[in-house]
Amino acid sequence: MAGHKEPGNFSESCGPCNIPENVVLPVDIFLCLFPNALFEHIVYETNLYVTQASAHTGKSFIPTNVNEMKSFFALNIIMGIKRLPSYRDFWSAKLELRCLCLKRNAQNPFRLVIWKYPLE
Repeated sequence: MAGHKEPGNFSESCGPCNIPENVVLPVDIFLCLFPNALFEHIVYETNLYVTQASAHTGKSFIPTNVNEMKSFFALNIIMGIKRLPSYRDFWSAKLELRCLCLKRNAQNPFRLVIWKYPLE
């Protein structure tokens, strides 16, 4: 075949290179890939966006923080791993639907975000 090139030799190591040898828990690996500085930047940009948007709408808001953002990321990871017919099912009263890692009596803290940017 004219112009056909043979694939190169893939001999270099790949994957994350900033994970220490003594990391034990999966959350520690996650935090190596997504450090607090990244979460702080995401929180800053999120609050900046909402501040600018609320200036146009006149609506008040409660700024988010790093812990809430980490929870939001965790929820999205869980929802990506355990697929359910609806995001509401994660808080369902039906045991076979709900996600046991989420508190049953906990109110869905992301209902306003999910309402504005629906997943379905």
